[in-house]
This record gives sequence, C-alpha cells and structure tokens, in this order.
Amino acid sequence: PAAERVCGGDALAGLSALTEHSLVVTRWNELGEPRFELLETIAEFAREKVAESGEGDELARRHASYFADLAEAAEPSLYTDARGPWLRRLADDRDNIRTALAWSVDRDEASVGLRILVALWLWWWTSFIEGWAWAERLLMLPSAAEPTPARAGALFAAEICAAGAGDLRATRRYAEEAVALSRSLGEDRWLALAQALGAGALAGLTAGGGFEESERSDGQRRVRALSEEAIEVGRRTGDPWVAAWTKMISGLVALL
Repeated sequence: PAAERVCGGDALAGLSALTEHSLVVTRWNELGEPRFELLETIAEFAREKVAESGEGDELARRHASYFADLAEAAEPSLYTDARGPWLRRLADDRDNIRTALAWSVDRDEASVGLRILVALWLWWWTSFIEGWAWAERLLMLPSAAEPTPARAGALFAAEICAAGAGDLRATRRYAEEAVALSRSLGEDRWLALAQALGAGALAGLTAGGGFEESERSDGQRRVRALSEEAIEVGRRTGDPWVAAWTKMISGLVALL
C-alpha cells in the first residue's frame, strides 16, 4: 500500500520486476507482511534517478503524507493492549518516519511533521532523546509558530521526552507553554496531560533542591494545586485513558 500510494500506478508489478532482477530484496516481517528493501548502493543509484526525473519533490511529499496518515492510524492502538503489531510496524518503518520528519523540517512544512510527532508521542517514550530532538526542530519552524492544537500536542511530546531524559527544568518549561496554549485553545486533553507531568517536574525540582528552602513550601502548595486541576481536567475530557494517566502521574507527584 505504501508503494502504491507514493509511486502511483501498478507499483506491485514494478516491485515484482525489480525483485526478479535482484534489485529489490523482499523479506517478511513478524506479522507476515512483505517488506521491500534496497541495498545501499542500489538505493543511492535510485535516488540519483529520482532526482534526474524531476519528480523527487512530489514523491517526497506523498511519502511524508503517507507516513503522517500511518502515524495517526497507529495512535489509537498505542493506548491499548492491541499495540503490539503497531509497535512492530513502527519499528520497521522508523527510517521512513525519520525521512518524513526530515522532509517536514527541511521544507518548513510543519503541519505534516507535527501530525507524526503528536500522533506518536507515546511511541517516542521508547526513544525519548530522538523524539525530543525532532520536537525541538519542528517547534522552531516558522510554520509551527501558529497557536494550534497541533503545537500544543507537540509541546507535550517535547515535555514527556525531556522528562524521560531527566531534564526537569526543560520539562517544566515545556509544560508551562503547553498548559498556557492548551488553556487558551480549550484543549482539555493536552491541558490535563501537560499539567500533570508539569506538576511532576515541579515536585521533583522542589524535592531535589531546585528551590531555596524558603520557596519549598510554596512550591509544594503549587504542586498540589496543579495536580488537582490536572485530575479534574482529565476527568472532564471523558477519556478514561487521560483520566487514569493524570491520576497515575499525580500519584507519583504525591510520592515525591
């Protein structure tokens, strides 16, 4: 399906011919799905031919669009016990996802990259350093500056990746922007998630000596207020996953 969407026409016939001539290698993944791959030397030759054809920009745009759609198709399953097959597919397509994100950054087409980043924010938890790097690059694009729900989601993706990296100050900074933007847009989902994790970062800073002794009690009061609001907003979303997640994070906050 990806080849047909990106290349158009009878992509399967073309792949079959290339496979017969050993220019394309076929393997089957754990899900029993075919994967078509190129040796790097042949891939480089193919890239040169695409560049000569003058179709490279359009093919790259279709490629990025396809993988943005794939990311959004994967997202609902990442919150359930049906995530296994999708995690394997995403692992197989990691380089395709990177290529789509790079295209979005290089062309200043933030909308496509933000779709991928936001839909897969939970997946980036498995590689938070890379996720954080993509989030920063996308958020800095001029085309990402508009205050949209996609930007709010991207800020939360950056926030959770920074938390995974153990940078509480960066986590708190992203949380403050994500909360303010989500509140102004009426985006309760991102507000609840960002607020809960931001409270956790503030709790960690307060408990870990990030504040003067005179500021600590005030910090603890702010943490409790932020956590309580996150739980209330999470409940208000009507999404049991968000409600449960905000309660879980708030429990860790209370422990800190």
